Amino acid sequence: MPSAYQLRIQILQDGRFAYEYEGDLLHLRFLSKLGLGEIQQGSDEEIEWAEIYEKDLRRDEGFSEIKYKGEGRFLVKFRFKGNINELRSYHFVRRNAWFMRIARTAPGVVELKSNKLPENYRKELEASGFIPWGRIRVWTDAEVTFENATAVSGSGTRLYEWAIRSSEDELPRMVIGITPQP
Repeated sequence: MPSAYQLRIQILQDGRFAYEYEGDLLHLRFLSKLGLGEIQQGSDEEIEWAEIYEKDLRRDEGFSEIKYKGEGRFLVKFRFKGNINELRSYHFVRRNAWFMRIARTAPGVVELKSNKLPENYRKELEASGFIPWGRIRVWTDAEVTFENATAVSGSGTRLYEWAIRSSEDELPRMVIGITPQP
């Protein structure tokens, strides 16, 4: 679960993209165990859990920094470059636990879409004081056929921005036309 983050994405007309995330990632299962007292804060077991999760994240070479901050929260820096014509889809953080997805939904059509936790999890987290917030910025020189950004600026290469202030905010989404590869 992301929080206190800056997410920057660039998608070019030819399908190349760059993805850069800096901020916190919260491991919900780990946080739950801490909150229920199954793992004591400051214990060796907490450190062991943090090391297990860090090792899991480091399987992805895009992480250049991972630092455990306590309470199931990790400060991370992540960068990835690819071509959506070649990959078909890209999920951050994981395919089975994604926060933001870039997917080629048809030849020449790319969708950026964010994901939300189920409502009961969101309400429980916010009741405990956790508010997921951040800023998402997407630059593209491609044709955008749908977007729900809170701000749009520029010409040629345009910037689309979303300011996330709560888990109840509308999910960021955009549909982009790219040049399909033969």
